[in-house]
Amino acid sequence: MDFISQLNQAVDQIIVHLPYLFHILAFTWAIHLVNASLGYKLCVFGIIPRHLFGLVGIICAPFLHGNFNHIFMNSFFFLGLGSFVILQGVTVFNVVSISIMLVAGFLTWLFARRASHVGASSVIMGYWSFLLLHAFYQPSLVNLLAAALGMYYFGVHMAASLVSTEQGVSMEGHAFGFFAGIVTGVFYPSIHDWIIMTAWTHGVTL
Repeated sequence: MDFISQLNQAVDQIIVHLPYLFHILAFTWAIHLVNASLGYKLCVFGIIPRHLFGLVGIICAPFLHGNFNHIFMNSFFFLGLGSFVILQGVTVFNVVSISIMLVAGFLTWLFARRASHVGASSVIMGYWSFLLLHAFYQPSLVNLLAAALGMYYFGVHMAASLVSTEQGVSMEGHAFGFFAGIVTGVFYPSIHDWIIMTAWTHGVTL
């Protein structure tokens, strides 16, 4: 299959899966609107490092954002990088997302500054590193294009966030997200089996 055919097939797959990504975004925006109406009090459910209650943030934090600019930018990056990840299939997308969320969230809980860490940036950062690793291990033209476009359009912004000293930016969450994407890529077969089995025992199909 030539490059143009591969590219057209990839675009068709992205279009098919866009409604799935939009459903996730709609859920996140609904939570944000409720949070904003409450004066962002729901951010207490973010990751609060080394606090027992803060563990709930490992699951909740990616769906919480500190302001409208925060969620708008993350929505843009989520659609961009998430579209590349979902090219591998919805199950792969779900497993990668859950893995990054758990690994990055737990590391943030263990080592980050004491604050309420919220936002999907760590998961998005993990998508980027996962795509880079995927392109390295399976260097098809489409995979390399996805990694290159991700690096060009999203990588500069995300890399800058790793060294950001701006108040309210979780530098640790971004760094741990990037690390989590690498871990997920390297150990994907084992992580896939564990997450699928855990979901299945709870009656959930990914």
